[in-house]
Amino acid sequence: MNELIEPTKIGLNLHFDPQSLRLFGLDQNENDKKEEEWDSPHRTISRLLNTVAAVVEAGFPWLTQRQWNMVLEAKMPSRHLDQDFSDYSFGELLDSLYQEYGSLDPDFIAIAELEASAILPITLVANLFFQDRVVAKTLRDVLSEISGRPREAVFSNDPSVDVLWSVRDIEVDGNDIIVHFDYSGGETAKCFVARSSPERVSLKRVEFSTDRTLVPPSERSAEDYLFGLALPRIFEKLDEQESGSSHAA
Repeated sequence: MNELIEPTKIGLNLHFDPQSLRLFGLDQNENDKKEEEWDSPHRTISRLLNTVAAVVEAGFPWLTQRQWNMVLEAKMPSRHLDQDFSDYSFGELLDSLYQEYGSLDPDFIAIAELEASAILPITLVANLFFQDRVVAKTLRDVLSEISGRPREAVFSNDPSVDVLWSVRDIEVDGNDIIVHFDYSGGETAKCFVARSSPERVSLKRVEFSTDRTLVPPSERSAEDYLFGLALPRIFEKLDEQESGSSHAA
């Protein structure tokens, strides 16, 4: 086979300290094994990343834009694009903010009330925001990417996602129902629903005009989220139709 196009196998030579091994349920002798004897380095990495993602989602801070600006300025004192903030503690962050704004600033107070675990998502945001300046990502884009929230709902004073979605129209054709949604960012969605009885409807599918995140990460799925928003309006529409039919009779 032509070596220029031959697939290259990339080996993973992973080593962990004892504490890391305990945290991720690995055998204490894992470091002494040869790479090919490992249970699965990929499984270990996957477990690690899933754990980090869960911690970030649970501890992601709800801050205003000014508060995020304060945090990022404190996290990037030297403005070096290649700087890594992983060794920056929450206490050091608060100390830097205290020196700059004082203890009476209401935004400093709000930041100081965060859990110390917030330093992990803050660090991820700072690294991505400052190290990706060459692609000109906005703070909204970075917060949305790290938190999994829609970009229109990443600051604490942003409107809720429920407000951003609105039902534009509902079509009823026998037992087939289509709910048309509008989103403030300009996107749309269609919710296709089947009616099996006067009191029972079920979701068939949802079609989005985009693949970007438009619902909170705490929801089970975007489909379930929109179906939940649609249900009250669907039954209102059905009641209106039945009421109109009874009056006509």
